Amino acid sequence: MKKRIITTLVIAIVALSIGVAARPLLPELSTLLLGTVTDASCRAEFSCDGSTTTFDFTYPILATSDIVLIHRVVATGVETVLTETTHYSLSATNNDYSSGGTITTVATYGSTVSLTAIRDIPDSQGATLKDSGVLRLASIEDALDKLTMLHEQQQEELDRCLKYPKSDASSLSSYIPNSVDRASTTLIFDSDSEPDVE
Repeated sequence: MKKRIITTLVIAIVALSIGVAARPLLPELSTLLLGTVTDASCRAEFSCDGSTTTFDFTYPILATSDIVLIHRVVATGVETVLTETTHYSLSATNNDYSSGGTITTVATYGSTVSLTAIRDIPDSQGATLKDSGVLRLASIEDALDKLTMLHEQQQEELDRCLKYPKSDASSLSSYIPNSVDRASTTLIFDSDSEPDVE
């Protein structure tokens, strides 16, 4: 719903700023409001079995380079970032990755290995809307889609961070000691429930 509201406002503002009549925008606007980023996830985890080499993911990407594939040894937790072409390839119907795609690994990994595919798109903005000329709603949609993907990407990172409960006192400090003071020490929580080292 938030994306729909933002999309409507952006289109209305842009249309008014360049003097585009509202009526010609309505057909495309109704399509745009449907949205294209419908999967809120940006990661997929796979258990290997010694025979499977194809793994499907359902979240959208803008380019095959937007995928980071991590090889993890289950017993030790040792991780290795795999390289596209060298270790795996990506494919999708008609090269359309708006609904995900398929990862095909070069090697076959046994049950001692798990794979994690995470979307990692560059945090840049390449869309340029000119002051005059033809307004391509697809350009606006693409830019909004990328912003949504970046938000999901950041949220995935936040979900894996240590967090205080919402009911904890807002006065609690979340700062840890500086690099000099915490070197070769153990992170603890003091009697006030704040980070410290010993």
